[in-house]
Amino acid sequence: MDCAVMALSTRLNDEDVASLAELGNNAWESHLQRLVPCPLCSRTFFPDRLGVHKRSCKGPPTTSSRRPRSKMGA
Repeated sequence: MDCAVMALSTRLNDEDVASLAELGNNAWESHLQRLVPCPLCSRTFFPDRLGVHKRSCKGPPTTSSRRPRSKMGA
């Protein structure tokens, strides 16, 4: 039986699904713990990317700087 057929015929039980979900949740939490906030806008980044972001960051967005979108067909 080749791998593709074997993969299609394999079924996960509830315990396997729960283990995979827990593994995914743990990976996500680990990812979040590594992020650091920008001191200007508070968005979070990996430490090695924060310097790149800070070069173009203008701080927190202001509501008055955005023009309202024009309505289609108007």
